[in-house]
Amino acid sequence: MSDAITYRRLRAPHGHGQALVKPSLSDACREWEQGSSRSSGDQIKLGSRTLEALRNEARRNLVRLAKSYTHAYQDGDDSGPTDRIILAGHQPELFHPGVWFKNFVLSSLAIQTDALAVNLLIDSHPLQKAEIVVPTGRTHDYRTQRIAFDSEQPAIPYEERRCLDPATFSSFGSRVADILRTLVPDPLITEHWPLACEALKRQENIGQALAQFRHRIERKLGLKTLELPLSSICDSEPFWWFASSLLNRVSEFAAAYNKALEEYRQAHRIRNQAQPLPDLKSDGEWTETVFWIWSKDQPKRKPLFAKIQGNEMELSDLELFHRQIPVSAEGNVSLAVDMWSSLRKEGWRLRPRALAITLFARLVLSDLFIHGIGGAKYDQVTDRLCNLFFGFTPPDYLTVTATAMLPVEQPPDPAERLRNVQTQLRKLRYHPEKHCQPNNISDNRNSSDAVTSELKEVQRWTKYKQSWIARNLPRGSRRERHAAIEQANQKLQRFVADQQTNLESQQDQLLQDVRDTRVLASREYAFCLFPEQFIAETLQRMCD
Repeated sequence: MSDAITYRRLRAPHGHGQALVKPSLSDACREWEQGSSRSSGDQIKLGSRTLEALRNEARRNLVRLAKSYTHAYQDGDDSGPTDRIILAGHQPELFHPGVWFKNFVLSSLAIQTDALAVNLLIDSHPLQKAEIVVPTGRTHDYRTQRIAFDSEQPAIPYEERRCLDPATFSSFGSRVADILRTLVPDPLITEHWPLACEALKRQENIGQALAQFRHRIERKLGLKTLELPLSSICDSEPFWWFASSLLNRVSEFAAAYNKALEEYRQAHRIRNQAQPLPDLKSDGEWTETVFWIWSKDQPKRKPLFAKIQGNEMELSDLELFHRQIPVSAEGNVSLAVDMWSSLRKEGWRLRPRALAITLFARLVLSDLFIHGIGGAKYDQVTDRLCNLFFGFTPPDYLTVTATAMLPVEQPPDPAERLRNVQTQLRKLRYHPEKHCQPNNISDNRNSSDAVTSELKEVQRWTKYKQSWIARNLPRGSRRERHAAIEQANQKLQRFVADQQTNLESQQDQLLQDVRDTRVLASREYAFCLFPEQFIAETLQRMCD
C-alpha cells in the first residue's frame, strides 16, 4: 500500500443479496498464506517495550478474556490455534444485515485460515436511542414505527447503560412481531427474544444483553467466533501501556494525526473540517488526545487533554479530572500504567476514540481487521497516521458490507414515472401557452363564442409574454421582464387547470408509491426482523 492517501470510492450495494468485500475473501486467504505483514514494525518502541513484546502479551490477554466472557453465557469448543487472530467490531446494537454480514465473513475467513475469530463490542460508544425502526402497513399505506426496548435517558456509553424498564425490554419481541406481522409473519425475534431476556437477568447491561442475544443465534447457525467488550481490553495492562506511550509523545502524535486528516480531506476534496473526524485541538498548553475519559458516577464522555512540562505530564478533561505523573526520558511508562490501574479502581474509564480503537486493534491485537464501509473510509487516516508517527504502514484491512431486504413483494420503482409527471407539471407552470389546446379551453362546450373569446385571451397573453422574452434589457432592469413573464404565466394557468389537476393527482399517488418503496426496500432494518432461515441463507451465500 502506498504511503500517500488516495481517493477510495466505497458504496454499499443496492440490490438484495449483493455484497461488497474488498479485497475478496479468496485474495485475503491467498495473501495470508503467502505471509501476512503482521511483523511490520516489530522492533519499534512503545515506551520501553518493543511492539512485538506488547503484541504477544496483548494477544494472550485478548484470547483469555474473550474465552472467559463468551463461555459465561454459552458453551463452545474454542480450543483451536491462537497464533492467528482476526478481529471485527461494532457497537452492541440491533444492527442491519449489512453489519451482521461482517460476523459471517469473520467466522468463514477464520475457519478457512485456521485462525481465531473475535468480535469486539464497541461499548465505549453511547446508546443514543433505545429503539429500532419497524415497518408495517399494507399496500399504499406502508410506514414505519419506532419500537422501544427500554425507557429513554441521556446518551451514555453502552458499558454504563443498565436497563431502566425490564418490562418494556421483556415485551419488546412480541411488540415488534405484532407491528411487523402484516409484512413478515415469522421474524427471528419471535422465537429468540427470550435469549436477550435471559442475558439481561445475568448482568443487567443492555448492550451485552443485545449482543449475547445475537451471538447465541450465530452459534446456532454454525458461526465460530468469540466476543469481548472493548471495555475489558481497555481495563488491562497492555492497553494502558499502549495509551501511556502515546500520551508520552502527545504533541508529536497530535501533529501526525492532524496531518493525516488534512491529507485525507485533500484526497477526497472535503471542505468540512469535521470530516471524516475533527482535528485534535489545542487549548493553551493543553493538547487534545485520542482518548475519552469519564467516571462511573458521571458517565458522560469527555476528551482527555494532556500537557508535558519538564519531567511531568498532566492529564485532564479540563473540568473534573486532573492527574499528574512523572515522564521518563527512557520511555518507561510503568508509573503511568500503575496510575491507570488505580484510577480504574476509583471508577475512572480511559477509552480510545475511533482511530485509536482501530490503531490498537490492527497494530497490537490482530493479524487482520474487518471493517464496514464507515470504518474503512476513515481508516485510510489510520494508515497514514501510523506511517507518519511510527514509520511503517500497518497490516491491511478487509472492507465488508452487504444488502439484504425483507422478504416482501417489492412494487415497481415509481421514481422514473414520478420524474416524468413532475417534468410535465413544471412545463405547465412555466410554459402554459404550449399546452392550451382549443378543446380544453372552455367548459362551455355549447358556446363557440366562449371558446373564441378564450382563444383570443390565450393568444393575447402568449403574445405579451413573447414580447417581453424578446426584449434585450440592460442589466438591472431585468426584474421588470421577469415580473411580466410571471404575470402572463399566471393568467394562462386557468387554461391548463384540468391537465394540472390530473397530473397533481398522479403525483400524489406516485409520491405515496415512492414512500412505500422506501419503506419496503430499505437495507437498514435490524437483522432480528428477518425470518431466520431467509437471512441466514442470504448472508451465508454471500460468503461462499
